[in-house]
Amino acid sequence: MAELGVDWNVFPNMVLVFGVDSSLVMRARPNAKNPEQCLLDMWAMLRVAPGEAPTFKREYYEDYRQHRAEIPPLLYQDLSNMERVQSGMHGASFKGPRLNPVQERQIYNMHRGIEAYLAGGRA
Repeated sequence: MAELGVDWNVFPNMVLVFGVDSSLVMRARPNAKNPEQCLLDMWAMLRVAPGEAPTFKREYYEDYRQHRAEIPPLLYQDLSNMERVQSGMHGASFKGPRLNPVQERQIYNMHRGIEAYLAGGRA
């Protein structure tokens, strides 16, 4: 697990985050009404003992900021961070992201796939 990493990007818009007892699946989709926003689908998968599975609960938040109490603190921090990063990308001094070549190599690979797809090749 350490060698494979816990964060996988799947072309074109899915992220899998693996844990020992839980995993997250996230999918970002464009918001046709606003190019500055996206629709973020998230699924949590938990490993539980037989017969102890929680009941399925579907939640929809039009604006995640109005539901801070229902969102785990780390996830809420990531969501609010993404909002600030997106805003900062519009600054005149922003020339492009600088990714960590070790911890974020899956993002490099994802963008290579996107570029190949947009150029008419296969991802």
